[in-house]
Amino acid sequence: MANDHPTTPEENWKEIPGYPDYEVSDKGNVRSWKNLSPTTPGEKPRFIAQCISMHGYQKVRIFRNKISETVYIYKLVLLAFVGPCPPGMEACHNDGTRTNNSPSNLRWDTRKNNLNDRNRHGTNILGTRNGRAKLDDNKVKIIRELYRLGHSQLTIATLYEVSQVVISSVTLRKSWKHVL
Repeated sequence: MANDHPTTPEENWKEIPGYPDYEVSDKGNVRSWKNLSPTTPGEKPRFIAQCISMHGYQKVRIFRNKISETVYIYKLVLLAFVGPCPPGMEACHNDGTRTNNSPSNLRWDTRKNNLNDRNRHGTNILGTRNGRAKLDDNKVKIIRELYRLGHSQLTIATLYEVSQVVISSVTLRKSWKHVL
């Protein structure tokens, strides 16, 4: 945590519900007044260092009830500027940019709408964008053609060194839906 952090006059701060002594700004900055009195002259809040998760989201480590938690910035912004997450909802980035945590870019919405957003933004990990994919678009097309020609799923699975369940999912278009 650093004591000095650039802020702008346009930066609006709100307390984070459920996280006493912490505030988040509409720019996605997080600061702590823990063990400081905001009314004492000369005392400044401590800014909390951020890092990027393996999925590209900004996060911080803060304390609640003396227990350290790692929390995504988007969640803190939504809590402070919008309110608690309604049942059955999750956080969504309107523009698909995982580091844009301004309140105007965030909303609580359904899982289905979040997945639709990911497809629209091109941020969904489909096909070969998934690092564990054993198939590619061309193989999927060939698999579907082999199946159409009457080859069994088990025979095709053996040929491509995947399970019959994978071939079933491909031929029924439950996976690789983006491949026509």
